[in-house]
Amino acid sequence: METLITSPHEFLIIILLLAGVGICAGVIAGMFGIGGGVVIVPALYYLAPLIGFEGAREMQVIMGTTLATIIFTGLSASYSHLKYKEVSWEVIRKWTPAMFIGSFAGAYLNTLVKGDVLTALFAGFCILIGLKMFFGVNTKAHFKSLPSFWSNQGISGFIGAFSAMMGVGGGTLTVPALTFFSYPIKKASGTASFLGSVVALSGSISYVISGWSIPDLPPYSFGYINWLALLLIVPATMLCAPLGTLLAHKLSDTFLNKLFAVILWTSSARMLYDIIF
Repeated sequence: METLITSPHEFLIIILLLAGVGICAGVIAGMFGIGGGVVIVPALYYLAPLIGFEGAREMQVIMGTTLATIIFTGLSASYSHLKYKEVSWEVIRKWTPAMFIGSFAGAYLNTLVKGDVLTALFAGFCILIGLKMFFGVNTKAHFKSLPSFWSNQGISGFIGAFSAMMGVGGGTLTVPALTFFSYPIKKASGTASFLGSVVALSGSISYVISGWSIPDLPPYSFGYINWLALLLIVPATMLCAPLGTLLAHKLSDTFLNKLFAVILWTSSARMLYDIIF
């Protein structure tokens, strides 16, 4: 498969576009602890004709590449949250093992699903989470602490598997889950940033392995990860994630929840439109 970039001018445009995607994703990752996948996945989906991602495995490459960016974005965002002491090491210790295993399995399952189905699942996922965050602004804690050992493994394993399958870092599930167990949204976001890197690392390994022998992938792809897009997006996300963290600590929880919901709905609307029409 050949890229449609045929001149230095077009290549410069792609650099600027992907850098812009990275800036937006970095700010959102820092604000919400979501890794930026809900921005990068639809952005790469729209840019696919320009950068040569179109094909039978388009969504796998998009999700694999997005997940790889979240390794770095999550670490940058979680480091910023550490300055405000908004990271729970208890959650990280209890959730990391099952989340790592689950995300590896989820990334493999992704490769078995058709592209349009993945697109519809991702869009539907964004809509449902957006509804929860918008109308459940003040999320009520139902438990005062984390559940039992096996419940922790089940919750974190499911989050890892589903998130890797969708090409996101898991914050869209981790943040609501932690607020359910009495964690304030800012601490939940900071913790989700680190756990997003765990999901992304495991899932990325799985995407590389499962796509290694697949023919006709975009240029500069190793498995289902496109390293050219990765290298153009990551610097911007890492630089801008601290800005998002700063904004998160200056804005109210109510505003953050509503803004999060609007971002999710916007990301999913056009993707569903393309599938239906």
